[in-house]
Amino acid sequence: MNFSGKIKTLQWNIGGGRTCSELSDPADPDSYIEDGLDSIIAILRRENPDVITLQETHESAGSSQAEIIAGALGLESWFNDSYDDSFMEAGCRIGQAVISRYPITNRIFVPFKNPGFRVRDEAGNEIRSINSGLSAATIELPDGVSIRIETFHMPAFHFFGVDLRSEAAGRVLQEVSGTIGQPGMPTIVQADFNLDFPSLKAALPDFFDGPLREIVQESPTNPKGKRLDHILYAGLKLETNKVIKDVRTDHYPLIAQFSW
Repeated sequence: MNFSGKIKTLQWNIGGGRTCSELSDPADPDSYIEDGLDSIIAILRRENPDVITLQETHESAGSSQAEIIAGALGLESWFNDSYDDSFMEAGCRIGQAVISRYPITNRIFVPFKNPGFRVRDEAGNEIRSINSGLSAATIELPDGVSIRIETFHMPAFHFFGVDLRSEAAGRVLQEVSGTIGQPGMPTIVQADFNLDFPSLKAALPDFFDGPLREIVQESPTNPKGKRLDHILYAGLKLETNKVIKDVRTDHYPLIAQFSW
């Protein structure tokens, strides 16, 4: 194993592995009907990250998208936390995953309280906020350095019509703020925050009371032009970062490279 003293990470909400066709409108949620897992794997193979965080993974009847992806990439260290029934596909559980080139230890899942957001679609069907939580683990690097990796998926406040200044939103933001981050340890937090800001400081000032820093997300992370996915870090030096847009998923992958 050739280790350079740097780590390359990738963050991606893969939307259940669904993609839209080249002729479809990528801004239309109903366009994402194709099985795109192979194309997702092709992008991951091309980018060759050391650590991958995924949201909206699917598991069903002994089949795990995270396991399939890890196997296709030849990465033996992975885990997937499923926490609710999928709203995209009946019979599937939805969750999030960490896949790593290096050994994973100290894996935990910390559930968040479901805020109980509800909205009705055009057909009158009720859509509820799903259960979620924090997935975290330690990545053990070859030089003896340990890095904490954290990922999660916050509720879509805009979809449910919840004002970020409201008490209901405040409870969610406060819970997440108080859960993430590992004091005294190099940490990378990669998540679908569902917050459309270049900087998270306006919505989540408590995140930055300690050592956590953020990659200011100027570039959109989905086809609608929103900046919903973000990366925070502590105890590391950011070398490079970019957003990959040549994909047909409803979120774009984010790449970052760190050193120490």
